[in-house]
Amino acid sequence: MTEVTPEQLSEEVLNMIEIQDLAEAQQLSLSIHALAGTDAGDTIRLRAMVGNQILLILIDSGSTGSFLNAAMLDRLKCPVQQTKPVTVKLANNEEIHCDQWVPNLSWWIQGETFHTPMRVLPLGAYDAILGVDWLKKHGPVKGDWVQKTIRITNMGKRVTLQGVQSVGAATVRELPVEQLVKWSKGNEIWALAMVHKDEQVVTQSAPLEVQALLSNFADVFAEPNSLPPSRPYDHAITLKPDAVPFNARHIVIRLNTKLKSKIKYVGC
Repeated sequence: MTEVTPEQLSEEVLNMIEIQDLAEAQQLSLSIHALAGTDAGDTIRLRAMVGNQILLILIDSGSTGSFLNAAMLDRLKCPVQQTKPVTVKLANNEEIHCDQWVPNLSWWIQGETFHTPMRVLPLGAYDAILGVDWLKKHGPVKGDWVQKTIRITNMGKRVTLQGVQSVGAATVRELPVEQLVKWSKGNEIWALAMVHKDEQVVTQSAPLEVQALLSNFADVFAEPNSLPPSRPYDHAITLKPDAVPFNARHIVIRLNTKLKSKIKYVGC
């Protein structure tokens, strides 16, 4: 195999390499976990804070860059700058363009402060994504996917971050409106589901005498499933076609004390 020296590389080859490197630098990618918001076994999610706002962050080695959800810009009031447009390739092979970024987002978690540049994208599921660029900056990285912990380097020291533990089916309980509003303001509501309470009807057994009666006359007490049968005689109230409703002033009856006492005595 012939070794190629820099002197042997033509200007055309160098230009091709430069174009390829530029294309790779201008294209980022998002994994299926970041796109779908799934809580898979090989992912770690962090519960961090920016000011008084809570962020649900996904550590994603399948995403080449770090991203901030565009929906969080109004909440965080962080400075946003225009940047050179880049193409972000999604896991479903779609491509979107990104031309905004937050150059130095400061966020806090478990006593540690981080400063991370993030591009702005409409993520939907997560508030932020920490990709390969963040993992490289804070390496070496050691993750425990069972315990949901990740050990990294921050400002020259080794730290361990505890991720959000996966939970099973949660018990539905009543929530005060005040607490719901507080969580909403702090961005601590990550998902909502509509539930309907099942109305349980408590039935009591009828006495034996009543059960026997219901059994003997089952056709009478059966649930109706059609209109009543036709009868030979129908009851009707015949109204005169030219009748006019009687219009009279209301009469107020005033009872004296002696008459009231008599009516009370009779009623007793």
